[in-house]
This record gives sequence, C-alpha cells and structure tokens, in this order.
Amino acid sequence: MTAGQTYYLQSTAASTSLQRLGGRENKVNTTISFRIALKVTGVTDTLYNLEARYQSLEMIIKLPDTTLNMSSAMHVKPDTPSKIMTEIVDKPFTINMTAGGKVQSIKQLDEVITGAFSDFPSIDSLKKKRVANQFVQAFGEGAVKGLLEMGLAVMPTKPIVKFDRWALNSMISSPASARVHTDYQLADLTTDFYFIRAQGTITAEKSSKPFDLNGMPATYDLNGSLLDEIKIDVKTGWIVEIKLKQLIEENIQIADNPKVPGGMTVPMMFTTDMTVSGKQ
Repeated sequence: MTAGQTYYLQSTAASTSLQRLGGRENKVNTTISFRIALKVTGVTDTLYNLEARYQSLEMIIKLPDTTLNMSSAMHVKPDTPSKIMTEIVDKPFTINMTAGGKVQSIKQLDEVITGAFSDFPSIDSLKKKRVANQFVQAFGEGAVKGLLEMGLAVMPTKPIVKFDRWALNSMISSPASARVHTDYQLADLTTDFYFIRAQGTITAEKSSKPFDLNGMPATYDLNGSLLDEIKIDVKTGWIVEIKLKQLIEENIQIADNPKVPGGMTVPMMFTTDMTVSGKQ
C-alpha cells in the first residue's frame, strides 16, 4: 500500500438462517452488500492510517411472507432504512492498520451509523435502538475489521514458498463471540498474486457473558467450519479476491424469565457465502 493511493473493497455476503422451534422451521435469507473506498493518508513505520468511506450499502431480507429491500441507491423512495443508508454513505471514518493487516483501531464508524438514526424521530425509540444495533452488526467497526483481517492478516511472519502451511487463531463477533482456528496453505504463487487456501473450525467463546434477547437473558453455544480462498496482490499487498463458505450451528439458551418460565433452547443454523473484490 502506498501513501496517497485509494484502495477499494466490494463485498457481498449471502446468508441463510434456519431456526427450529416447537417442530416448526423458520428460514430467513439475508444478502448484505457494500463498497468501501480506503485512502492511505499516512504511513508511520509499519502503521497505515486510512480514511475510509462507504460508497454504497444494500441489504435484502427474504422472510417467509415478504421481502425487504434496503439500498443507498433507493434514496428517492420514501423508505426509511434506505434513507438511513444514504446518511451513512460518504461519511469519513478512520482506520489504523499494521503492515501485516492487523486492524489496531477503527474510529467514528459506529457513531456515523447510530447518528444516522437521529434524523428520524418518528421511529419508536426501542425499535430504533434495535435496528441501529443490526446496522452496526452488519456495517459497523466489527464487520469492517473482520473483512480487512480476513484478507490481509493471514500471512505468516516468516518467508514462505509455494505449498507451505501455517495456522492462525482469531475471533469473530457475529452471530456470537467465538474462536476461529484456521489452517492455511500457499496453494500457488504467480507474478501477480498469492493464492491461499484455508479451512478452519469455529468454537464458542466460553467466557461469553449472557446477552439481552428481546428483554430475555440468553447465551450462545456454537460450533462451525469455514472454507476460504484468498488472492493477495504481490506488488501492493492488497486484496484481489476472497471467497468464503461458512457454516455455524448454534443453540440459543434462554434462561428462566417471566416471558419464558423455565427457559428454553432454540437450535439455529447459519450458512454464509461471501465474495470480496479489491478491484477498482
């Protein structure tokens, strides 16, 4: 990466969540797409300072009885979620990242997202908070950090040659806090890019604290797997392409509470196919 240059990421993730409850299945398909421009505003030793801006945002949610379409390109329509997306687009936020692709900090992005909801006083405050949290989860600092590190923080510190293998440990925060162990291999090396294949396992973070689920205390128990193909530009070190397949199975343990006396367990399964392009 070079000071003054602008780099781009276009991401599309198609996910399916399947919930089983009382002998019934509830399936929801969600597609989240966005494009980010990241300008290198400074380089200090091995630290890059980036000014980033969303250029577009889109979310499509297919429920059993309806489909919800939200897009920053639909701002002319009287659709509040789309209007909120237009409030997020082109607002600057900052990223500090090491030369090895580790994100040290992302600032102002979550504030930009939550601030976009302040211009819509007609939305019920509880609903506004819930939807704002969903937007932060989909487009906020955690999502951007995960995307960048998935493609950039994968190379080992030692020099490698074709067919070398290595392993890394990381964390994810969605759908719940979990540990990820990934085994990588440099499958190919051309004059243009490194081609890396990876497979990993996902296990629940045992120290995770109970969270609030619609006013009820709950915890997650999950495990999963992932397959990953990554291309990194040899000259710039930037992402060329990422293809990810991920499967997570989980049980949501709802504790005893007035709404659900005795508590209950809700089994769920998430599958995700993601593609990321770093082309301009």
